[in-house]
Amino acid sequence: MSWLLRNAGHAALIPRLQRPELTGDHLRDDDARRFCKLGTIASSPTPEEADQLLSVRTLLEGESARLAALNSTKEGVAELKQIYKRGIQALKADDTEEVFAANAELHARITEMSGNKILVEIAAQVDRRVRWYHTPVAKSRGKKYWDEHSALIDAISKGEADRAAQLMREHTEHTRETYLRQNAEG
Repeated sequence: MSWLLRNAGHAALIPRLQRPELTGDHLRDDDARRFCKLGTIASSPTPEEADQLLSVRTLLEGESARLAALNSTKEGVAELKQIYKRGIQALKADDTEEVFAANAELHARITEMSGNKILVEIAAQVDRRVRWYHTPVAKSRGKKYWDEHSALIDAISKGEADRAAQLMREHTEHTRETYLRQNAEG
């Protein structure tokens, strides 16, 4: 049984998942998001689940940044800078949806720049789950979030692998801490 079915806590969901493509451990993330948008699911991950997932994200993205710095190209860095500019513009325009999209694209591009296809695949799976509770954190961190992105892009552009890894770990750790703090407060 999928994580969604085990943790949704909403009995009405189960009859809706009798179609073969939506049952078992192979529940597609896009179907799960659609159900959530329709208001079918009203639960959120436990603090322990969120902590575990965000900790895994820290490990994966730290390695992604390290490898991206080792494999960076002028074109790749230019792409990161362009995504960064879009994120800053969206932040200034208070366009939460575009801020979130630019953030996700920036992180995905850094992982792609790692050159490690398995890392890209695993990080994408984690990212799909992180998105469920990432938006409130991104909103609350605002400009600080993008300052961290700027420093990270700088380290990658200079090929500073250890610095890039450390900055990414700190960046994702700030996200984890903020999420857990917000969850505990309210």
